[in-house]
Amino acid sequence: LPGGREALYVSERDGTHNLWKIDVATGRATQVTRHKGDGVRFPGVAADGSRVAYEIAGRIEALDLKTPGATPRP
Repeated sequence: LPGGREALYVSERDGTHNLWKIDVATGRATQVTRHKGDGVRFPGVAADGSRVAYEIAGRIEALDLKTPGATPRP
């Protein structure tokens, strides 16, 4: 993510491929999406780091990364 303090990645540590964010300095990981079943694929982050778009279940969803608890939108 811009600024280099955080990185966004895909992990299946909860059993489904979801987006996670890690604080580079502390190593603390936070789950960003909580999909069940079909998982997140091909994430792409906006240049300013405000949003991420990804494919899931054959559709594209977008998520506002600046708003805690935001809901993914088609």
